[in-house]
Amino acid sequence: KVSIQKQRIKMVQNSYDSALFLEYEFPVDLEWEIKRDRLILGKKLGEGAFGQIMLAETIGPEDENIFPVAVKMLKDNHSDDDVKDLVSELEIMKMIGRHPNVISLLGCCSNE
Repeated sequence: KVSIQKQRIKMVQNSYDSALFLEYEFPVDLEWEIKRDRLILGKKLGEGAFGQIMLAETIGPEDENIFPVAVKMLKDNHSDDDVKDLVSELEIMKMIGRHPNVISLLGCCSNE
C-alpha cells in the first residue's frame, strides 16, 4: 500500500490564466529520481486507465549518451485514485528491479 502523506489544493493566478490544481506530496526516493530537464518528450505512444505513455529521450548520467525511453505520466484529468495507482506501480517496479522479461524502471520524476 502506498501512503501519500499530504494533499493540498492550490490556486495559481497570473496575468494570463488562473487554474485550480491538486498537488500531492509523498516520500521521494532520491535513488530513483530523474530531473525533468534530462527528458525530451516526443510523441504519444498510447494510454491506459490512468496514464499516457510518451516516447522520450533521456540524457545519460554523464551527459554523454542519449537513449530512447518510454515515459508513463498521468492524464490531465487524473483523479486522486489515479495518482495512488501510478505511485503504487512505481513502487512495484522498484521492487522488481531488472528482469529480462519485464520492462525495467530507470527512474521517476516525482517533484514539480
